[in-house]
Amino acid sequence: MYELNNEEVLRKRKERFSKFGKEAIINDPLRDVALLSRSGESNTIIDLKINHDKRSEMVSMLKLLFYDEKQLTTVEHGLRKLREVFMSIRQDHRDEDESFWKQASEVYKLSYDFLLRHGQYNKLGGLVLNAIHEWFPLQYRKPYAKIYALYLSHIEKDVPKCVDFLQYSSVSQSESLDIINMANIYVLKSESPRIWFHYCKNLKDDELNFLELSSVMQVMINRTDNLLQLCYNQLSVKVAQQLWFGDHFTSNLETRIKDKYDMRAGTDIILFKKRQIKG
Repeated sequence: MYELNNEEVLRKRKERFSKFGKEAIINDPLRDVALLSRSGESNTIIDLKINHDKRSEMVSMLKLLFYDEKQLTTVEHGLRKLREVFMSIRQDHRDEDESFWKQASEVYKLSYDFLLRHGQYNKLGGLVLNAIHEWFPLQYRKPYAKIYALYLSHIEKDVPKCVDFLQYSSVSQSESLDIINMANIYVLKSESPRIWFHYCKNLKDDELNFLELSSVMQVMINRTDNLLQLCYNQLSVKVAQQLWFGDHFTSNLETRIKDKYDMRAGTDIILFKKRQIKG
């Protein structure tokens, strides 16, 4: 799974498009406001349904505009239009039609990135993750299987639904048990949050990124902080990393802690409580 990243990516993509080419693409699919769910089929919709190259042009344009804050509505509309097109013609394409499903997967990955980045979690689950697992061939579902399980359990907080999904998914039994345990800790507070962070060590970068961008990770950090303040007067950053956060935050934990708590001068000791000296 690729990851859209920074302004440098945007700059390089812009260089690949001439002004003429950019205007030609915008003038066709992105200015047509018709959606399959709201109106009859426009010429643009028909073109997108029957022409692989037209869909590729639109995907390229959406990538170009992806980080432009002034074009958020255009990008969201374009992605929705493409998703509806793919859903309307999916039955015409066998699982072995690699070019079709590869293109569809690219659109749904862009949609996933966009909706996660902008906190539209209901759309992320219902329009993207659920659609992928309902309609896509197995090879395209697999990269999202654990993410969808984490979504069901940590965003929807529906542990039984998560369990049902895992029973028929491509996720292994051991990984499924890890996610169910994480869900019970997150939703039911069945165990210490440090156990939850221990399970995080078994997740891939895309799965961790989902937890971080969806604010789930921050919820668990806050719970852990509250426990540390109750349990300790002082504690080293190293012990906090290893014992409580499973070494997950080695890059930024110390900075975050130093911004929030007092530190003993010249050491990595966090001072949660100042000892009272009796006179």
